[in-house]
Amino acid sequence: KWQSSGGCSDKVVTLPGFKGGKGVENTYAVDFEAMEQKNTSTSFVRRVRRTGAVLAVLTGNAVWEFEDGSSGSGDWKCYPKDTVSKLESSYSKWQSSGGSSDKVVTLPGFKGGKGVENTYEVSFEVMEQKNTATSFVRKIRRWICATQWHYEDGSSGSEKWVAYP
Repeated sequence: KWQSSGGCSDKVVTLPGFKGGKGVENTYAVDFEAMEQKNTSTSFVRRVRRTGAVLAVLTGNAVWEFEDGSSGSGDWKCYPKDTVSKLESSYSKWQSSGGSSDKVVTLPGFKGGKGVENTYEVSFEVMEQKNTATSFVRKIRRWICATQWHYEDGSSGSEKWVAYP
């Protein structure tokens, strides 16, 4: 709610009944702007973080990426939202057919790394995209991203993150 309002709605939310690290039921005020939680009884402040949030927005929980660089570079980039929608619907159709439906999907109008509009063929069988003009092949991947909130257990900067229940 806070994020969709551009940060203009309530920036603090209260979490009643959450049991902290010692198993004691506490109430916390979470400040999304500062990304901190404050125990309303003790005033102890901890950092909070949200993982997976940016990518999960693309298509529910499915994230589609292509490797932008040489094979094995690990430089993964997200496909544009409209391309992700087409990939996801085509992948679902391919998967529900047991891999016997269209194995290749054409992605028209996707702009590659140089900003040039290219057409790509995507093979779900080998999880690769091929530029139809240059025949350049890149790895692709699909993964499921679940948004998860964590609080920092310990002093600020301890980097000991614990998932909220």
